[in-house]
Amino acid sequence: MVKSFHMIMCIDSGRKRISGNERGAYAVEAAIFLPIFILAVLTIGYVVKIVGVCENVNHGVVDEISYSASKAYIEKTSLGDRSSIISRIEEEDPAASQLKIRSYRYLYSNGETDDLITLKISYRVAINLPLAFRDGVDIEQRWLTRGFTGARNPYGPMPFSEMEEDGGGTVWVFPESGERYHGENCTYVKAHAREVILTKAIRSRFSPCGLCDSENLPEGSIVYCFFSYGQSYHRGDCKSVDRYTVEMSRDEAEEQGYTPCSKCGGK
Repeated sequence: MVKSFHMIMCIDSGRKRISGNERGAYAVEAAIFLPIFILAVLTIGYVVKIVGVCENVNHGVVDEISYSASKAYIEKTSLGDRSSIISRIEEEDPAASQLKIRSYRYLYSNGETDDLITLKISYRVAINLPLAFRDGVDIEQRWLTRGFTGARNPYGPMPFSEMEEDGGGTVWVFPESGERYHGENCTYVKAHAREVILTKAIRSRFSPCGLCDSENLPEGSIVYCFFSYGQSYHRGDCKSVDRYTVEMSRDEAEEQGYTPCSKCGGK
């Protein structure tokens, strides 16, 4: 009986030691991972705040610079009172401090595009980082747009003599096969499909092809129609369309190397 009691006591003592070790391990894990978890949560919060401030600043500047760009066609003035931009940002988002306009250019050319507008602003986002490492994050943003001044023609207006020219008339060619250009009534043209843009007028005149499922094509798509005898509009890979014609001016066709059709003369 004495031995049995002694063994029971030893077993109970071992259980207590094991239980104590487990609690110690949990305490060590908590001491390691809890600060990491807290730091991760704080970091996410700081990132969200910084992104929010950047979005607010971007909204205000884009609104101001868009208004200036819209007036560029009428008034060749600058962005106006730059301090108004700073005041607006400070009023809409007090978290953005130390605002400065680093650079500003209005209606300039970079050699390829004219009437560009650029604006660069720097500021600080105030955040309370732990352990007093820093009291904020410095941000710099740059915006680039173009004034609404319209396209410019460096060659001047077209002379009346050129306006009266019709470019040699309209012809049809086979872009994937053939070296001739044809007139509209040529039998070669009538026997093949024409490349056209899908519009409401085409939909009202022709029905979708049941072979190539052209019904799902949106308006503005390129389709192919047999104007002389066909009743459907087709996709380019439809089995019904082996060859198709494209409309262009006679001068353009000749520039691309096409010669008149031996049958219709291209008329």
